[in-house]
Amino acid sequence: MASTRGLGWLARGALLAAALIVPACSDGNKSGAKNPGNTSALWSSTSGSGTGTGKPTPGVLLWIDPNLAPVKGGTGGGLNLTYGQADPVAYPPANANAQSPLSVSAPQDATASNNESVLIGRGGADYGTAFGGAGGAGGGQIGQIGGGVNQGPGWYAPNVKLTATARGTAKFMATKGGAPPQPLLWRLQKVGVNAAMQMPTEWVASGAAMTPDQAYNSWGAGPLTYITGSANPLWAGGGTWSAGGTNFYSLIIIRLPRGQIP
Repeated sequence: MASTRGLGWLARGALLAAALIVPACSDGNKSGAKNPGNTSALWSSTSGSGTGTGKPTPGVLLWIDPNLAPVKGGTGGGLNLTYGQADPVAYPPANANAQSPLSVSAPQDATASNNESVLIGRGGADYGTAFGGAGGAGGGQIGQIGGGVNQGPGWYAPNVKLTATARGTAKFMATKGGAPPQPLLWRLQKVGVNAAMQMPTEWVASGAAMTPDQAYNSWGAGPLTYITGSANPLWAGGGTWSAGGTNFYSLIIIRLPRGQIP
């Protein structure tokens, strides 16, 4: 009898232990987590980059925390703003630029999207020239990952806020026939770009049937000189717009202290 009673307590103990060890695959959306239904892992905000030696590089941002969503609309921040929305005091409804584009969330079409990628690719290539990294287009960092390459401060492009602002510039030039009425810093602040940004710079070009390569070439050594002179990570966005057979281009690059995002 004593043996049977002991086994019964052992069985109860095993069931209790099993009940306590439950995989955290889902909380049924009851926990208020940022990503309900998948709470077993959260993204960290920073990470070291690969150096080819198996050792991380401290302070180098490898990817962006997806929980940090971009600003969505409204005065003082957004990816699709008019001047009137961004500053209704300076641009009331009666103002000629109240409905003019300050930032644009989406390209015109697939061709425009490809042209923007070419601009970013050329910037990435200049980063490679400056620091020995492998330049190119696409989201994320260039010149820090893989193959033992670990040179330079980092190239992060395209960034959504900078891209939206660059598209706003291009669309304004295409539809209003002149340069934006406010300086770049003002426009970036209205889109909600990090106030810690350093030396925000914009290059623009336009021409009949102008290609993105022709636009980038028209800026000479400007982007390369800017990139080469940076000790902090570089963030970029390119925009384009077309009207009446003329293509308009904008490339925006900023510098930010390590560990910060636009």
